[in-house]
Amino acid sequence: PQRRLWGFDSFEGWPAPTKEDESPRGTVAGDVYSEERLGMSALKMLRDTFSWFGIPKAWLATHVTLVQGWFDKSLGLYTGDKIALLHLDCDLHDSYKLCLEKFYPLVQIGGAIACDEYAGTFEQLYFPGARQAIDEYMNGKNVKLERDRYSGKYYFIKIDN
Repeated sequence: PQRRLWGFDSFEGWPAPTKEDESPRGTVAGDVYSEERLGMSALKMLRDTFSWFGIPKAWLATHVTLVQGWFDKSLGLYTGDKIALLHLDCDLHDSYKLCLEKFYPLVQIGGAIACDEYAGTFEQLYFPGARQAIDEYMNGKNVKLERDRYSGKYYFIKIDN
């Protein structure tokens, strides 16, 4: 209960994909998260989702920090402590690369790093750049790869620095 949750997102969809991100999905900048398509801002939709699940606004105000902006500009705003659970849902190669470079060193020993598009679902087929960036970054790191038995997705446990 004393830990803070941090969320970073452009809330405008994706930046332009790179050649590493080419896939049958045909990912393009922006994609599905435009305010026009959603009927409201993605940030408002997220905040409304918290209340739909009964999370009190007072708790959100004291425990959740949402940072809007592109990762290359916003990740430096993190002022939190060591990270116990790093959940990344970045979709694209360069986004994963930026987030892992910034946050992996802050993950405490025994902490988990969950990467949404890594493996275990079809998402890794639609976002091949994500898997490539994760493999490149994790190469040589002392981590243990685990699979969640419920979602089928994989995550890493940080063994040591």
